[in-house]
Amino acid sequence: MPETESRSARVRGRSPPDRPEWEVSTVCRRGTNHDGTATCPVTGAEVALDESHFYVTLWKETASPVRPAEYDHFVVADGAFGELEQWLVSE
Repeated sequence: MPETESRSARVRGRSPPDRPEWEVSTVCRRGTNHDGTATCPVTGAEVALDESHFYVTLWKETASPVRPAEYDHFVVADGAFGELEQWLVSE
C-alpha cells in the first residue's frame, strides 16, 4: 500500500504560503462522523468532513515560557495530496 493510501501517513513541512509564522506539525489522513464541509486551501474545493480527507495541524511557538505553543488546523481534499506535498516542499 503506498504511503499516501495509509490512514496514518504523516509528513512535516514548511509553513503554508499565507501563514509564514506557522509550521506544519503533521498531516494525517482521516474521516469523521461530523456533518458539514470545510474549504480546502490548496484546491479551493469544498471537502465533506464525513468523507476521507487530510487533516493538517499547524503550530506556532510562542515567546513566553508560561504560554504554550499555539495550534491550528485545516482540511485538505483527499485527492489533493500531490498538490499539498508540492505546497509544503521547501523552496
